[in-house]
Amino acid sequence: MPAQFLLFGDSITQRSFGEDNQPGWGSLLAHTFQRQVDIINRGLSGYNTTHALQVSPFIITPSTTKHTKLFTVFFGANDAALEHISPQHIPLNEYKSNLITIVEQIKAVRASPSIPIIVITPPPVDEGAWFAQCKITNNAQTLPNRTNSAAKAYGEAAKDAFKTSQYLSENVFLCDSFDALGGNDDNYIRHLNDGLHLSGSGNVALYDALIKVIVDECKISFDEDERSFPYDFPEWREMLEGIAIFSPTHYPKGLNAPFLNGTKEEIVEFGESKFEDPAVRDIAKCRDEIVRRIGNLEGKVVADVGAGTGLFLDAFKRAVGQNGKVIACELSPAFASHLEGKFGDDEVVEVVRCTAKNSNLKDRGVAVDVSFICDVYHHFLYPKMFMRSLWDATEVGGRVVVVDFIRDENVHKSHAAGWISSHVRGGQEVFRGEIEDCGWAWVEDLTGIDGMEENYVMVFQKRDSGLCVEVKK
Repeated sequence: MPAQFLLFGDSITQRSFGEDNQPGWGSLLAHTFQRQVDIINRGLSGYNTTHALQVSPFIITPSTTKHTKLFTVFFGANDAALEHISPQHIPLNEYKSNLITIVEQIKAVRASPSIPIIVITPPPVDEGAWFAQCKITNNAQTLPNRTNSAAKAYGEAAKDAFKTSQYLSENVFLCDSFDALGGNDDNYIRHLNDGLHLSGSGNVALYDALIKVIVDECKISFDEDERSFPYDFPEWREMLEGIAIFSPTHYPKGLNAPFLNGTKEEIVEFGESKFEDPAVRDIAKCRDEIVRRIGNLEGKVVADVGAGTGLFLDAFKRAVGQNGKVIACELSPAFASHLEGKFGDDEVVEVVRCTAKNSNLKDRGVAVDVSFICDVYHHFLYPKMFMRSLWDATEVGGRVVVVDFIRDENVHKSHAAGWISSHVRGGQEVFRGEIEDCGWAWVEDLTGIDGMEENYVMVFQKRDSGLCVEVKK
């Protein structure tokens, strides 16, 4: 589920997606954050803040806003209607109190205190144009029911309510639409299409003011190089490169975020608790037997791809002996640094930092005999490109051993129901097909490993020196 912005307001929000082939400030937001954010329009024509409070418990709830990363609250155009002339009128102090209540409701349910709330003040009013518009629908109306001075007063009340250090510290911000549309001079009239609602230029002016608040004050970026909200799905060039498609709900910050985001100490502690407990992890319980079943490794070069905290490195070091080599290939800077500190002076174990697309093993000056990928293949972001890099680094006759989770809710019991289906993007047959498509020949499944209940082990071989299947770029 992508991030969402929730726009809560009256008809100026309802119409924010544009009318009569003119842009709307909401549609401009959607354009700016395309593929990054879903814009949810909860604009309710004619509503004042008292009406809004009657429906807000159904709109602003933990379940409906759990993906919301920004809120706008845009009421006041109807509250500011003149008393004794319009039933929409709400007294100024009551409007201010209602607005505070709405913001407090949002604060109570937003997923994090860091999620911004932007209160937009009422826009200016062209009294003559709006009166003429009202006469079209109600010929009996004899007096204007909106004035520019009232709109300004209600905007000042909103600013007075929220322009405090308390609310700024709570990530509540203001966008002054009255000022943005030039309400203090005669030029604002061109920004209104009927005296009250925004014209195309008015929507653009409001958007410009709002996006400035979003970027400068809320610190939300939409720039390609530093966007705050990543694309839910890959760009087409990445699709050509064979990027893995994973659950954005399960991995909201990326496929390998737990191993990339945080301090070294936090990531290593997380990894050790996750990987090395025999009571909950088959690979820890069966480590020595897995290494034994791979076969004679004396004098061989073994690459432990995604070595993590180093669970298998000592076992491989014993297996290859003093004449062999163990390469710990790791994407996570935290894990790589941890392993470098542990094996920095070791004559057998070497740590190599890889990327999502390249194992960086080809240029080590020694061909790999066995690559070991344990509970890691499902974390490959570019599986075909990475498997090709292993092919290029592997001796003819060399093998790849892949250990991964059985993607079956009836088999997988060490995590909560539903975890395995979200965490692992494909089953054994899917992963085997991907690896074979890269030129690797399936040899066998290593079965019958005592205690191995939630994992399978597949063995592949490089049987000729031809190039691995090309991945289009």
